Amino acid sequence: FIPTTFLNFAVDGDNDKKIDIFKIPDSVFSIANYLSKNGWKEKAKKNHKKRVVFTYNHSKLYCDTVIKLSEIFEKRLK
Repeated sequence: FIPTTFLNFAVDGDNDKKIDIFKIPDSVFSIANYLSKNGWKEKAKKNHKKRVVFTYNHSKLYCDTVIKLSEIFEKRLK
């Protein structure tokens, strides 16, 4: 996160009253918060999700990787 992204989207994912994006819970919750506030919807089509991820990182490889990981996690949660 750049400073303005941190100020607008970082959250305390482990409820320790501190935001530390170098800790996994805080970084995961912060990224999820960013994506959610930029249009990520769990039931959205893959192309919509890619556009949302692209707002964060303009790399096709990065976007494809995030989408693939989200699909893996969704299957594990079912």
